[in-house]
Amino acid sequence: MTTSAAPDRDARIASALLWICAGAAVLATVSAAPGALAADAATRFVEIWRVVGFATFAGLFAVLAARTTEISSGVWVVMIANKLVLTIAALSLAGTTPGAGQAVGWDGALTVLLVTAFLLTRGRRG
Repeated sequence: MTTSAAPDRDARIASALLWICAGAAVLATVSAAPGALAADAATRFVEIWRVVGFATFAGLFAVLAARTTEISSGVWVVMIANKLVLTIAALSLAGTTPGAGQAVGWDGALTVLLVTAFLLTRGRRG
């Protein structure tokens, strides 16, 4: 394998990982939408905010996947930090809060995929 082929391969792998993240976020959006629409008045806005957050991250993951090496490292760091903080919060609430255990798995997996893609493209971003 030539030296120039490895960075191209790494960028393709990173892009594939980010498309997986985008797909997961789309599934989260679709699966959460009915609950948000059916939520009572006390939680409806928070549930809609959550769905919009899922959709926003689906879009952001897709942008990263399509432009893996062109996006500033700062954008990557913000997205990784978001998923890491949510994973830590879910871990701390897993024993007492419904849904937190699931969030550990989903946000934890997204954190791992994001960090892996970030590392695969280091030195090649704008």
